[in-house]
Amino acid sequence: MKKPSTRRTVRCDDLRQMLESRQAELNQQVQHRIGGLRASGSPEVHGQGEDADADVQLDIDMAMIQLRAETSRQIDAALQRIEAGEYGDCVSCGGEIPTKRLQALPFAIRCVKCAGTREHDAARSRQTRDLSAPASSEL
Repeated sequence: MKKPSTRRTVRCDDLRQMLESRQAELNQQVQHRIGGLRASGSPEVHGQGEDADADVQLDIDMAMIQLRAETSRQIDAALQRIEAGEYGDCVSCGGEIPTKRLQALPFAIRCVKCAGTREHDAARSRQTRDLSAPASSEL
């Protein structure tokens, strides 16, 4: 574990507060959505169209809960990196992730350049995989 500089410590303290605040907000939103789902879970008689609307809304609510829970897990990981003295370091190149990026995406694990490279490589891999897959008419 490396010894952080004073500037880096202040930066981490500010970002830790932001992360903790965001996590509390996310947890509250998840609990609110879950409570709403439980409250609306009582069986009622609906028409077919209303059932379909309710199913779509349930799918949206579940997706939102999953998204917020995943973001909360990423924030947990970022808080652990702060404790370990590794927060703000790019996992790919080891360079310092700029404060502006961490303010925008406080659980970022890569600098902009490395994140872009990773996205580009993933897109190229998907494209290659899609091009090599047989067309549905060939199946």
